Amino acid sequence: MPLKTSLLLALFLLTGAVFGEHFLLKSPTAPPSGVKVIKKVSENVYLIEGPVKADGFTAEPNYTLKALGIPNDTCTLDRWDLTFIEAFRAWDLSTGSGTVFIGIADTGVDYNHPDLQPNLYRNIADCDYDGVDDDGNGYVDDCYGVNFLCYPDGSYNPGAPGCNKPDAFDDNGHGTHLAGIIGAAGNNSYLIPGILWDVKIIPCKFLNSGGVGDIAGEIACLDYFLRLKRERGLNIVAVNASYGDYYPASSIQRDKIAELGREGILYVSAAGNDGLNNEIIDFHPCNYDLPNQICVGSAGPGGDISGFSHFGSSKVKILAPGEEILSLKTGTYDNNCSSSLMNSSGTSMATAFVTASAGLLKSREPYLTADEVRERILTSAEVRNSLRGKVFTCGYLNLYRSLSPLNVPKPCLSESFIDYGTVYSCGHYLRRFYIRNVGNSPVSLGGFAVFGRGFYKAHDSCSYKILDTLEECLVEVIFDPPEPGSFSGSLEGTITGPYSRVSVPLSGSLDRIPGSLYCHEGFGCGGEIFIIFGSLGLVVFISGVRRIRLNN
Repeated sequence: MPLKTSLLLALFLLTGAVFGEHFLLKSPTAPPSGVKVIKKVSENVYLIEGPVKADGFTAEPNYTLKALGIPNDTCTLDRWDLTFIEAFRAWDLSTGSGTVFIGIADTGVDYNHPDLQPNLYRNIADCDYDGVDDDGNGYVDDCYGVNFLCYPDGSYNPGAPGCNKPDAFDDNGHGTHLAGIIGAAGNNSYLIPGILWDVKIIPCKFLNSGGVGDIAGEIACLDYFLRLKRERGLNIVAVNASYGDYYPASSIQRDKIAELGREGILYVSAAGNDGLNNEIIDFHPCNYDLPNQICVGSAGPGGDISGFSHFGSSKVKILAPGEEILSLKTGTYDNNCSSSLMNSSGTSMATAFVTASAGLLKSREPYLTADEVRERILTSAEVRNSLRGKVFTCGYLNLYRSLSPLNVPKPCLSESFIDYGTVYSCGHYLRRFYIRNVGNSPVSLGGFAVFGRGFYKAHDSCSYKILDTLEECLVEVIFDPPEPGSFSGSLEGTITGPYSRVSVPLSGSLDRIPGSLYCHEGFGCGGEIFIIFGSLGLVVFISGVRRIRLNN
């Protein structure tokens, strides 16, 4: 049921902080002499100064308590995603700040929307809409950002295709939906709260009413944000980039995104919505994988990756809610959950959650660098085994843990099993297995070995290694079938902490070979050196495998 009335949950939480130097004393009689009593709290309970030690008395610190708030926005309880990322707990620590700015490069925003207006940046000098560039920054009437579709040849042309307004007014709905996720005003008894109840959103329009734009338009938006930071000192923390397409890497686009990083701005991008593997396709800007970038995939309510979401064990860094997300829509302002909200799915929505989490972190800890914000978001992810090989962190966004991190190691394995499938010729078929520490405390690894006929270890940088935060190591395993048939084995090792033993099954098969029954004799590859520790001490020998030439 929608939450129809103002709601404030008056709960109290022990925080461990002591109110001044005051203590509570419980005594069946009057307090002992020498104790300074501030007041009598209740029957046999007194508020005193300083601790006291005496038989027959109970003295405890007077811990502070705080109220825990649920925003009174009408449709708050219709949002599954808020519970999923532990937003309500996060909001006990921070609800945002008007000194934090977020750039949204997209289709614009509906800047007339009552749930967005308090949290939008206004360039006041150009809010008179007089057709003049009043502040001399090169853009006409850019009150709420710029509409770069109005500048097809570099000069303002109000008749240009897509120039519905001189500033970034949304004529599609996509940007408004994202802005609602990021920064709809919170606790104002109206529709929904954004992740940031208080923030300043800077919209920039380069996508048209059909949601289509180009790299030149995006670069213009990124330059606009950079100028606002450099020339006006706006504390722009992150840019939301909920767009992408299939094209080869653009060095010009990549360099402009990297330039954001040099100004301390994170670039949060969408992974894609066709269920493909970004490790093997060109999908940009996600695949630039820059140090100031977080590429985001979509998770559903169960914590697994959405069927439509792109994935990638190194490219896609984290998941966030992206299925059936309720947020604002353009032109409808009634305080009604069914008529004034839009239900949308996609990695675009997931990206907005991560962008907002960067803003929330900077609101609570403004001294954090962009690198530290990025690391905190990634290392606080909620790890799931089902996300191995799909996501860099093996996890999805946990808003509360990003603000209140646990000091724990988090090993993330790149695979739960390694299947070489069926091969049709003799040879060495190599697969790589990674172990990554996505926690903020070191991960200690034991030895790793490969077992099973037809499999052997070609490279190992994991055995007896200590992985620091976001560091990874590699084991390469080769399938070298000696003859036609099916083969199975395992990669075995140990990790201290969450896993005591790692066992990754190996499987593969070789179809029948024309002209011969065997690839080679023996169990390994000719010329391998084996070192064995046993009762006779250290034994070293070289395998004597004989290769057979095939006449295929």
